[in-house]
Amino acid sequence: MIDPITGVTDAPVDLFTNEAPGGNLGKDEFMELLIAQLQNQDPLSPMEADQLAVQLAQFASVEQLIEINDNIQSLGATDGILAGSVATSTAVGLIGKNVRAAVSEITFDGSGSASIDITAPPSSGPVVVHFFDATGTEVASYDAGTLEPGDHTIDLEKVDESLPPGTYDITIDTTDAVGNSISIAPTIFGYVTGVRYDQTGPVLAVGLTEFPLSAVLEVSE
Repeated sequence: MIDPITGVTDAPVDLFTNEAPGGNLGKDEFMELLIAQLQNQDPLSPMEADQLAVQLAQFASVEQLIEINDNIQSLGATDGILAGSVATSTAVGLIGKNVRAAVSEITFDGSGSASIDITAPPSSGPVVVHFFDATGTEVASYDAGTLEPGDHTIDLEKVDESLPPGTYDITIDTTDAVGNSISIAPTIFGYVTGVRYDQTGPVLAVGLTEFPLSAVLEVSE
């Protein structure tokens, strides 16, 4: 009597979800396993036809999924190139136009010409601008006083004179009617004077301050 080979099962195996030590099975590894299973099956109890059909169907599914994945990756690369081209064209088209952009930093050159725009909330207390260096240390602050609700341009000339030229992160806070601290989002408004590119995409310049294209909130002539 021939002893059955141990370690081999007749039950259908979901080979698509099995993982080899190096990662997910590909179609070549799947076929090798299927052939090995057929070669080493118990001759007294061979694989049923329906079990073979299930595994062949799994193999076909693996091939289809691999092909779909390759197509998706190809489309993603094409979309990325197209998006980059559109962003570049848009950024160049903004040169010479006025834009308003959300910013989190401001650049000083010591000329006393820096300013930022804010929208003061109703019933706010004194508006204070805080300046931080590259290490995150607060190096200066500017009290703009109590402002009426609405849009305001804050001239940072006094701060400009007290800080060395450079780029500083800024935050702006005030208090509401009951004294709770709240933050105000700063913006910058002016002509786009140039465009450069880094790993994130186009970067616009208004004066000395730079910001990504995605930060633009409005555009005007």
